Amino acid sequence: MTTPANRLLKLVIPALLLVLLSACVNDTPYSSANAHIVVEPEGPGQLVMNTRLMGETTCRHETGDSICAHTVYLQDDEVLTITAIPDEGHTFTGWVRAGSPNWTDELQNNSNPLFLLADGDYFFKAAFQ
Repeated sequence: MTTPANRLLKLVIPALLLVLLSACVNDTPYSSANAHIVVEPEGPGQLVMNTRLMGETTCRHETGDSICAHTVYLQDDEVLTITAIPDEGHTFTGWVRAGSPNWTDELQNNSNPLFLLADGDYFFKAAFQ
């Protein structure tokens, strides 16, 4: 026999579950905006890019992994660490703009390692000789 209390529970419980699920889905520290970070090594060397979410990515010019790229949901104010490592007998000569809409003082000053705030799109190269 269905009582008014049972009918009420059948309505209330699904509504409560829906509220709890929506609260969990929106409880993430990651923003809804993507930051596109694309770095390509140019010359004899490798790049190591590190983020909290994706971990470490390594790429070299002469391999199939010649572009280091992160197009992910990055945490607000997340800082990526990008390190240019020249091969033995070679040097890192600097960061080269490759159509990047954004540029920072650290890129301009050829800081290595580079600490880059993921606040927009960056496209650049690491030059080695």
